[in-house]
Amino acid sequence: MGITPHSTVKNFRPWSGNRTLRAYFDILLPGFDFIIQDWMLHETANGSRWVSPQALPQIDANGTIRKINGKKAYKQHILWESPGARERFTADILAQIDALTDGMR
Repeated sequence: MGITPHSTVKNFRPWSGNRTLRAYFDILLPGFDFIIQDWMLHETANGSRWVSPQALPQIDANGTIRKINGKKAYKQHILWESPGARERFTADILAQIDALTDGMR
């Protein structure tokens, strides 16, 4: 399955407390015996879906949470070598989620 042939979605937990957040889940990378916890599945009203790890707020030199246009700024802690890598990873994870939930959305 795409770029992540050995990744596995685990511990899928539906959620409904946010505009786009639909679930939390973990990703197992068994070749490394490594679990990345608390990924999030998002879906908009028009059906766009994406997955992302939980983000951490950006902290400035004074230890204050940085804001942009009045909103908290978050930092990425997973970077992609290319847009295609992110797209393949996302497609693989979404396919696994659809299989786990029988495609119910």
